[in-house]
Amino acid sequence: PLHGNAERVIQYARVLKKRGEITFDETWGYLHSPDLPSNTGMICDWSDVSGTLDMPTCTKGVCSGHKEDDLLPFEDLLESQGSTLYTNAEFYSLIDPLSEELPYAFDSFSYWEGCTDHNLLIEADSDVVELTSWEKLFGKSWGVM
Repeated sequence: PLHGNAERVIQYARVLKKRGEITFDETWGYLHSPDLPSNTGMICDWSDVSGTLDMPTCTKGVCSGHKEDDLLPFEDLLESQGSTLYTNAEFYSLIDPLSEELPYAFDSFSYWEGCTDHNLLIEADSDVVELTSWEKLFGKSWGVM
């Protein structure tokens, strides 16, 4: 469950930032690095491929979906969304750990059973306060994921 773990870490960083405990730059950016082995600089359209030996139509470009205003192909994430698509920026705002629309919450951030010593802060400075629950953070409780 890579995406869930990544979301948990990002939410944790956002909480620590809101509490003034870390600096966390949330400026949107997407760096298209030509040095990555998986980066061919090509976008391929596979929609007309039907046979096993057919090849897609490819053009030079950057894959869509990474920029701030690119639309995500998901509908009905929330009842209020309907068939309207969210941009990356809108979805990032939606999953803010303090969002009233977020239909779930993680039960803890710093305690993580899958990590060595069950703690996300083992490498962090000892001045960082460990956060363990929503009630300790904000005095209110949401559903637990």
